[in-house]
This record gives sequence, structure tokens and C-alpha cells, in this order.
Amino acid sequence: MASIIGRTISLKTLGPEAGFLDGTPLTIVGVMRKDFDFPMPFGDFWVPISEHSPVRSWPGSGNVIARLRDGVSAAAAADEANVIGEALRPKPTSGPLAQPLPPGIRRFDVEGIKEQAVAASRPALRALAIAVGVVLWIVCANVASLLLARGTARHREIAIRLALGAGRGRVVRQLFSESVVLAAFGGAVGALLAMGGVHLLRELASPHAQGPFQISFGGAMVPRLHEIAADGHILWLAIALSGITALVVGVLPAVTLSGIDHVQSTGMRGGVGRVVLFAAMRGFATRW
Repeated sequence: MASIIGRTISLKTLGPEAGFLDGTPLTIVGVMRKDFDFPMPFGDFWVPISEHSPVRSWPGSGNVIARLRDGVSAAAAADEANVIGEALRPKPTSGPLAQPLPPGIRRFDVEGIKEQAVAASRPALRALAIAVGVVLWIVCANVASLLLARGTARHREIAIRLALGAGRGRVVRQLFSESVVLAAFGGAVGALLAMGGVHLLRELASPHAQGPFQISFGGAMVPRLHEIAADGHILWLAIALSGITALVVGVLPAVTLSGIDHVQSTGMRGGVGRVVLFAAMRGFATRW
């Protein structure tokens, strides 16, 4: 029987030409790539199913991978599979298979490969995404507080700008530009850290990794983890998040600081100037 083996099986163990599966000789006709994990990781060998195939005697259910025809829904394919399956399967007179199925339970179901592969890890990934969003909002709030605190020390500078004729919109643009530069720098550093972190996680915690990470995580970590990469979509997402962060942490402090009272902030009032002018006029009149 022809067989294709995976990289996890050593050619030295099976021999260069043949091996055995339950006493059936196997002829090795090919070797899969190291990162091949379809339809599931840790595949050791692939053999065709025939009338005398050893896998036909395995108990339990099995999966069949097929491509849906265009325009056919999963529900329609499941209905047709159940009709064909009921017509082809043996009809024993005794045993568990002779009993009718409970209401609402069918022998065949159709599910997408992607949905089936990520079904176990999807809740954890959603929780992780929510946690990342919460952390992002906390960081935005902290940065906004820092900008407000920094702006408090710049009240006098901003007040002098306003007193010299700078418009409020110009001050807002200046403060917002500083927030944009800060957010862009943070986004660039975050993107670089994300690329390095994804590469490290892919190498250490994937199903194909060696060492303690494989024992700790194995195939239960994230399906097809070795295919995850920080591509252009991630970079555009980082740019978008940086822009949103700049809006969140920059607009409110800029508007707040641009509305300060420049007279109170500088500590100078127009009355002092009038007193000096009155004294000068009085001295001029006395000398006259």
C-alpha cells in the first residue's frame, strides 16, 4: 500500500522504501513538508482508504473533506449527505446502530474547515482581543492624563502665545501635532515589538516546535500558528490605532489647554499699566 509520511517520522525508523501498519506493508512514495498540518497537526502518515485498508476497522466516526459546489449551502449539503448516508450504510438488526437517532440528531453534519480548526481556541482569542482593547484604553487614559499634567506646567507659555495674538486653533494644532508624533512613535515601536513577538511565539509555541513549549502548548495553542505573521494588514492596523490614539489622547488636552485665561496665567493685569501711565502724565504736568 502506498503511503506518504510526515517529517515527524524518521526515514531511518521506517526504512528507505517500506514500513508496516498493522502488518500491512507500506511503500513510501513521498514525504510531506515539515510545516504541513492539514487537516490537523502531528500527522504521521497518509494512506488511501480501500476495501482492505486497516483504517476501515478503526472504531468511531471519521471526517471527509470536500469542496462545496458554488451556490450550495452547508445545510443543503448536510441534508444530501444524510440522505446518501442512510441509503448506503448497513442496517443491522441489533446493536447501537440499529437504534434510531434521537430527535434533532443527524449522522452527518457539514462544517467549514476553518470553523472546526479554530472552534476550540476562538473563545480564548476573543477574550485576549477584549483584554488588549481594555489595555489600550487604559494606556490612552494614562497618556491623556500625562499630557494634561505636562500642559499644566506650560500654562504660562500657552498664555503668552495667546496674549501675543496666537489664535486658539493654532495652539490646538500645535498641541495635537505633539500628540500625533507621540502616537506615531508608540505605534512604530509597538509594530516592531509585535513583529518580533509573533516570530518568537511562532518559533517556540507552535505544534512543530521542539522542547518544553511543545509539551506545554502543543497543538492546543493556536491552530496553524506557524502561518501567523505580522504582514501589511497588521501594519495598517497599527497605523489606524495610532491615529485613533492620537485623537483620543490629543484632542481633549489640546482643547482644554487652549481655553485657559492668559491674564490669570501670566499674573499681569492691565491696571498696572494704567497706574504707570497716570504717574508719568502727572510728572510731566508738574515739570510743565
